[in-house]
Amino acid sequence: MMPMSYHFALFGANASAAKAEANYAISSAKAFGLPKGSYIACDWETGDGNNVNGGRDASANAIIAFMKKVKAAGYKPLLYSGASLLNNNINTAKVNAAFPNSLWVASYATMGRIDTPNFNYFPSMDGVAIWQFTDNWRGLNVDGNISLLPLSYGGASSQAPKAKSITTKKKVMTKSYVYDKNGQRKGNKSVAAYKKVSVLGGAVNINNVQYYRIGKNSYIKLENVDGAKRVLKNTATVYDKHGNAVSGTPAVAKGTTVPTYGNPRSINGKTYYRINKGRYILVSDFN
Repeated sequence: MMPMSYHFALFGANASAAKAEANYAISSAKAFGLPKGSYIACDWETGDGNNVNGGRDASANAIIAFMKKVKAAGYKPLLYSGASLLNNNINTAKVNAAFPNSLWVASYATMGRIDTPNFNYFPSMDGVAIWQFTDNWRGLNVDGNISLLPLSYGGASSQAPKAKSITTKKKVMTKSYVYDKNGQRKGNKSVAAYKKVSVLGGAVNINNVQYYRIGKNSYIKLENVDGAKRVLKNTATVYDKHGNAVSGTPAVAKGTTVPTYGNPRSINGKTYYRINKGRYILVSDFN
């Protein structure tokens, strides 16, 4: 996997401050062992007091000053921002002239879930190296990006291997039946709770249910591994398998998203969701 570094800019249109921040980003990258020749992205957007209204030319000049410092230190600079700011608040042509094909552009078709990039919404501008097409890829609340150009460092590359060759060890948190590629259960075949399995590739959608592939035509439900995400409507006590409050374990705050595993379980006449091995929260505490 190719490592990269990412710096949130606070320098606005101030070139002197940009150089100081570049020095900080470079020293931080070195401290973490980022190899020379790797990318350092300057994230220039609103937030944390960054002034995006200092003028298109002045903002571009400050960004270029940051990028020049990065290049001089032996790294490769990128500029990350939203399509609107790049078009309206930065003289992007200046940046492209100094550093061709260095833009990492965020431009979403919708603020909701997106599984696959829709090129009808591609930000048509010069110099785009990476397009961030969502911040909620597959409903996981993580960014989805594709590289338009092959970014690389040494033997590492942004061009990922085929999904079938990516294997991850994951722990099954509750007994999980095994299904085929059509979502049909394969008899009583199952994976025992707390057993580690090799997951092949990412999540797979079968009949609107998400699964992990664990072998040839063999799938287990993703929620039995990663948990079904539920939000607490009350501050909740954590109980053990006998329905007793767990001593020394703090309550879980209202509004917290908690992964739950398996079907609700009755303990001493009350119904609970399991949140971890031997740990439960009342179903009534969830939305």
